Amino acid sequence: MKKVFAGIISLQLVASLASGCNFNEEEIRERYSKELYENIVPFWETYSIDRECGGYITCLDREGRIYDTTKDMWMQWREVYMFSALNNRGKRNGKWIELAKHGYDFLVAKGRCPDGSYVTILNRDGSEKTMSAPLAALFTHAFAAMACAELYVATGDNKYRDEAMSCWKHYKAIGKKLDLQWRQLSYRVIGLNVMNVFNRCFKKQFVEEATAIAAEMPRFVEPKSGLMLERLKNDWSCDLSSPYGRFINSGHTVEAMSFLFDHIAITGDKTLLEFGKETALRMFDYGWDIEKGGGFIYRDILNMPCEKTDWMLKTWWANCEAATAMLRGWKLTKDKRFANRFMMIDAYDWKNFKDSKFPEWFAYAPVDGRQCHTYKGNLRKGFFHLPRRLLDCITALSSN
Repeated sequence: MKKVFAGIISLQLVASLASGCNFNEEEIRERYSKELYENIVPFWETYSIDRECGGYITCLDREGRIYDTTKDMWMQWREVYMFSALNNRGKRNGKWIELAKHGYDFLVAKGRCPDGSYVTILNRDGSEKTMSAPLAALFTHAFAAMACAELYVATGDNKYRDEAMSCWKHYKAIGKKLDLQWRQLSYRVIGLNVMNVFNRCFKKQFVEEATAIAAEMPRFVEPKSGLMLERLKNDWSCDLSSPYGRFINSGHTVEAMSFLFDHIAITGDKTLLEFGKETALRMFDYGWDIEKGGGFIYRDILNMPCEKTDWMLKTWWANCEAATAMLRGWKLTKDKRFANRFMMIDAYDWKNFKDSKFPEWFAYAPVDGRQCHTYKGNLRKGFFHLPRRLLDCITALSSN
């Protein structure tokens, strides 16, 4: 078995690239605010709302034209969340609350099962329902819980709080089943995200549960390399004998540290701050493409063939989460390494993901300079990662 772990020798090169970046908080805040409120939000307000059947359309090309009417519940709930969060943490706007309710009403009417759980895919009018793999169901209930919590804050109506609690119960039940054979980092990552939303929306009533989730994060670090694995065996040990056990999702790991930083900011508990600081920087550097820029998301810890055939892609969601993580790390620690890396990924994203001719951003960076698609939304990309990045970064830069 190989003894040299992939990526470690590149870290000094990344640090060298980052050292010359100019970090101006006021300029970033103004640019992010303009992008969010004048570009991203209007695109989804204009083209995504399904006035005919309810819910939202997410499969849109760069001109806002619909190319698929399938409604993935994962993305539907994210849009409910985003409109609610914009009202609660961005600019108060009754229109956004109504758009969030528009999605909620459709999803509860068409996608809710008798036991309170949700299906994972609907057709346009909700008459055809699909329950897909457990991981998709896990994420569906996580985003439903977050959406309902934010909608409760926006409206004060307890029915949304009750629904958030129900969705969280189903999330944990699904997650425990997934954990029976392999411990899944994704279960902890998204779980901590939900808890951060709950602690903001419900006045820190879930700090103990959030802290328990955060405490499991260090267990996913492979001790020899310091890199975070996506999966561990049920006894919490590493299994490097197969691609499944060797798999690293650097997008998830940096995202995990972003949520850990948010947890620390909410609770004031700095027990895991040093772990989060060093892990966030290490995993960012590990995923960074030294030659072309941007972050790879899928890697094999032993630098062997990766099980994901799209390992070479630079994706909007991973870069968005990395930018937020670096900015949150900067606000907590004032460590210039975070500010430098934020500016690296910020410059890359504005050049490679932003569409200079139409609103919204592309999902994938150009391959060898050739843009490989023209859509702005699909069954996984919609009104979520990019606007959340912009809103969270604006919020971080507006705090003390």
